[in-house]
Amino acid sequence: MLLNELPDSGTKFLYLGKSAFAQEQLEQAEEYLEQSLELDGNSAEAHFMLGQTSMFLASNASIFSAPGYAFTAQESLEQAIKLDPKHTDAMVALAQFNIFAPSIVGGDIERAQELIVKVEQDSMLEALLLKRLLYRKQEQPEKLVEVAGQLQKDFSTSARALLSAGFIYQDQEDFDRAFDSFVKASTAQREDIKDFSPDMALYQIGKTAVTTKQNIEQGSQALKSYMKNDYPAKLPTKEWVQFRLAQLQHLQGEKEQALEVARKIKKSTDDDRLEDELGDFIKLLKKS
Repeated sequence: MLLNELPDSGTKFLYLGKSAFAQEQLEQAEEYLEQSLELDGNSAEAHFMLGQTSMFLASNASIFSAPGYAFTAQESLEQAIKLDPKHTDAMVALAQFNIFAPSIVGGDIERAQELIVKVEQDSMLEALLLKRLLYRKQEQPEKLVEVAGQLQKDFSTSARALLSAGFIYQDQEDFDRAFDSFVKASTAQREDIKDFSPDMALYQIGKTAVTTKQNIEQGSQALKSYMKNDYPAKLPTKEWVQFRLAQLQHLQGEKEQALEVARKIKKSTDDDRLEDELGDFIKLLKKS
């Protein structure tokens, strides 16, 4: 029986909301989750999902509607934790909210720190990933490097941990350690089928090769491996991968091939940032 054919219930609308959220249909997800809570206001999971959905809606909303979504996000996540004090996902989401949201709409670094302490009791990995966000926001590079080292040491088989360590080193322009961490992440364990950390690591191997002008062949192979699959919108598109490959072609002395690829992507892309970078790259190729 299809889910829509079941009698209305909080559980039914919760699962419909989760399905819509997974498909990035955020406004539809919001509607389902509000219906779920109308029928079962004591569902910590429904409050969590509404909070998470509202966070995403706030990040893409206008300056007029974003505060409303932010209020809903904070209120819903706090309620989820009140109903289930061990709801780690809600604590993680609320900590992220408090790290990134401006204080005018409820962001609070002290509240984020409190939540990180609680998250540590259930998942040290999640706590470390939150610390990465917090220390980056606070511009504390020494603490960031400590987090990277702990991620590599204590979670050496986790693709997600190793990818995050790589990003920390990348931000610090320690590209040798970043490259090493990305390489390890590309073959490490996924948390589940929705964990694309090894795939993102492949892209970062190629990007780092472009930045450092080293490990060019390894970078090219990583990008070609990435190209074999399709990924959700949050991951780099194949146009970006083709651009990185063109940059590596240029570094290998294949200027004409790189120029041909760059021009082709520039004609077809609707990504403004990529179009700008391609424009600069084409100018560089013409001068060289």
